[in-house]
Amino acid sequence: MYSVLNRSSSKRGLSVQFCCTFVWLSVLLMLSLQTSSAAPPKTSALSPIIYLLLEETGPVSLRVGQTSNQRYTSDQYPDGLELRFDRLFQDVDLSITMDDIPDGASVEIYINGQLAGTLTNGINQFTIPASELSHNTIVIRLEDGTEGSWTVTRISSELSTGPKTRADAQLFLARATFGPTRAELDRVLEIGYEAWIDEQLRLPRVSSIDAFTNYQNRLKDDVAIDVNNNGPTTNCVTRGFLETEECITYMHALLDGSAASRIRMDQWWERTIRSNDQLRQRVVYALSQVFVVSTQLGNALRGRQRAAVVYEDVLSKHAFGSYRDLLKDITLNPAMAYYLSFVGNQKAGRFGQPDENYAREIMQLFSIGLTELNQDGTPRLDANGREIETYSPETVQNLARIFTGWIYSPGSFVFSQWDLNPLIIWGNGFAHDFDEKTFMGRVHPAGLSQEEDLDMALDSIANHPNVAPFISTRLIERLVMSNPPREYVGRVAAVFRDNGSGEYGDLGAVVKAILLDPAALGSPSSSTGGKILEPVIAISKLWRAFNAQSDIGRIRYGNSHSDFGQRPYDAPSVFNFYAPTDGPASLKDQGLVAPEMKLFRDEIVLKFLGRMLQMATSELVGSDPVSATAPYSSDRRRAMILNLSEAEALADNLNDLMDFYQERLFGGIMSQALRNDVITFLETLPDQGSVIANRQYIAQQALTVITVSPEYNFQR
Repeated sequence: MYSVLNRSSSKRGLSVQFCCTFVWLSVLLMLSLQTSSAAPPKTSALSPIIYLLLEETGPVSLRVGQTSNQRYTSDQYPDGLELRFDRLFQDVDLSITMDDIPDGASVEIYINGQLAGTLTNGINQFTIPASELSHNTIVIRLEDGTEGSWTVTRISSELSTGPKTRADAQLFLARATFGPTRAELDRVLEIGYEAWIDEQLRLPRVSSIDAFTNYQNRLKDDVAIDVNNNGPTTNCVTRGFLETEECITYMHALLDGSAASRIRMDQWWERTIRSNDQLRQRVVYALSQVFVVSTQLGNALRGRQRAAVVYEDVLSKHAFGSYRDLLKDITLNPAMAYYLSFVGNQKAGRFGQPDENYAREIMQLFSIGLTELNQDGTPRLDANGREIETYSPETVQNLARIFTGWIYSPGSFVFSQWDLNPLIIWGNGFAHDFDEKTFMGRVHPAGLSQEEDLDMALDSIANHPNVAPFISTRLIERLVMSNPPREYVGRVAAVFRDNGSGEYGDLGAVVKAILLDPAALGSPSSSTGGKILEPVIAISKLWRAFNAQSDIGRIRYGNSHSDFGQRPYDAPSVFNFYAPTDGPASLKDQGLVAPEMKLFRDEIVLKFLGRMLQMATSELVGSDPVSATAPYSSDRRRAMILNLSEAEALADNLNDLMDFYQERLFGGIMSQALRNDVITFLETLPDQGSVIANRQYIAQQALTVITVSPEYNFQR
C-alpha cells in the first residue's frame, strides 16, 4: 500500500510520488470504510435487542435500559440458556446476576461463540461490542465435563455511557474537538461521554472580538515601541515613511488593514489549539460552514476581518442555544447583511425591486433546502414520484419585501464602527415595504413594522418541518460522517423538534444527540460512518497531540488558504469550500459522497505533503510583511515546534516508536499494514552522523509519513 515510498538516501526520505497517491488512497480507504453505510440499519438502538428463548412462553424481549427479574435455572435449560440479540450500533453493558452455583462448578458465558468469561455468584458485568452481525448470541452453560447447577436471577442491559478503551475515547474526541490530547482522553475515560459533553456545555464563552481587539492593540503598542527605539522600519523606509510618527501611523494602518487577516487567524488558531471549550469551538466551526460569510477578496466582505470576527461571536453565542435566536442574530449581523446584500434593502420604487440574495440563501442554505424532506432527511415525493420544491420565485420575492428597511447601527453606510453592532431600522421606516405580503402560507398584514415583519417570517422559516432534518444533516456531516444513515438523521431531527423538555431547536441538545447516537459511537472496527479530514483539522489534530509551541510564543499560520485552499471564514462562496453532494465519481456511483475531497486537487496534495513535513520537522515557515523587528515581520520566519522528545527517546526501537504514535495519534486503531510499511520505510533512512541526530530524524520522518497517510486523514 505504501510501496511508493522512496527508498533512496534523500535527506527528506520521501518521494513526491507518494503524496500524489494520497487522494487515490483516501478514496480507497473511504470506500472500504463506508460502503456498508449506504445501506440503512435494520434496527434502531431502542429496538429490543435481547430475546430470551423460553420454551414455555415464547420469546421475551428486554429493551436497552430495562431489567428482567425472572429466574432461569439449569433445570429449565440443561443444555444452556441462549439469548439472542439483533444488530448493535453501540456497545451495550450487560449485567447478569447469578445464584446457586456450587463450589467446583464452572459456568461459562459465550458471546457469538467466543468464550467471554466465567460467571460467579453475584453480579457479573460484560460489554457487548457493537456488531454488524444480523444475529448475535449469548450462551450461559456449564463448562464441558463439569457438573453443578446455576440460576440467573436478574438480567439488565444499558447503552454504554462511556468509552471502554482509549481508542473509543480517541474516536469520540476526534468528532467533538480539534484533536484529542492526552489530558482530554484521560478526562473522557474518567467521566464518560455524556458527562464530558455536559461539562463542555457549561464552560463560559470567550469573546472572539475582545481577543482580536486586545491582540491587535498589543501589536500596535509593540510597533510603537519598536519604531520609537529603533527608528522607521525597513518597510516604512521603502515606502517613504521616514519620520517616526508617520511610520507608526503607517504600521498601525497595516495592522488595521492587510495584516488584520493574520491577526484574525492568530486568534482563531489560539482558540482552536489552546482553548478548553473544545466542543464549542468545533461546533462554531461547523456552523460557520453552514451559515457562511467570507472575507475572500473576490467576495462582498473583501477582507473586512473584524466583521468576520464579530460574526463568529454570533455563532459562538448561539452554538448551544436556540436555532431561532441564531437565525435572527445572523439576519441582523452586519457581516451577513453586507455579504449577502441585505443591508440597505429598499421597497420597490426608483431603485428597482428589493434585493433577493439573502431571501434566497436563508431558505436554500440556512434552513429548509430546495426540496421537501421527510424527518429522516430523505426527499418527499409527490403522487408521480417527483421531489417537491420547498419554495417558488414568488416566495423569494415576498421574503425580500419583508427584508427591507434595515441599515448599519450608526444609521448610515459609514464603515468606522458599522461591523460591531446589529442592524437597526433605517430612519423613520421609509425604506420598508409596509404593504400586505404572503410568505409560506401566512399573510403578513399591511402596516407591520420592520421587526414584526422580520420576526413573523423567521418564525415561519424556523418552524418549517424541513428545518429539523436539514440542519441535523448538515451538522452530522460536519462533525461525524459524510453519509449518515437515514435513521441517524431521524433520531437527531427528533431531538431538534423536542429536546425532551418540550423545547424546539435546542442546538446544545442536538449536538449531544449527534455525538451520542449509536451510529456515531460504533466500535472502532465498525465499517460504518466516517469522513475525510479537512486540512485545518488535520493540522490542529497534529499540533494538539504534540503540544505545539511557536518560536514567537503565539500560534501563527495565516497561509492555509494558499497552502490548502481553506481558511476559516474565507470560503470561495456562500456554498462553502464544498457542497454536501460533492465527491469523486467512484463514490457517487455507489450513492456516497466525500465533500472534503474537493479540496485535495493535485497541486494541493503536493503542498499538503510539503507542509506536513515542515510541521513534523518544525521547519521555519511563513512570513508577515509588517515590520522588520516587530512581531509581524517580513524578515523573521515562524515555526510551530512539536514536542517530539518522547518519540525521539523511543526511536532506537522502531516498534516502540510505532507504539507511541499508535497511542498518541490513533488510540490503538492504526492498521498493521500502515505500521509495517512505516517501519519498512524507516529502516531505509540514511545515517545522520550521531545517535541524537538519528533519533530526531527517525521520529520526524515517521511522523511525516503517518500524517500524510489516508488513515491519519480519515475520521472514523
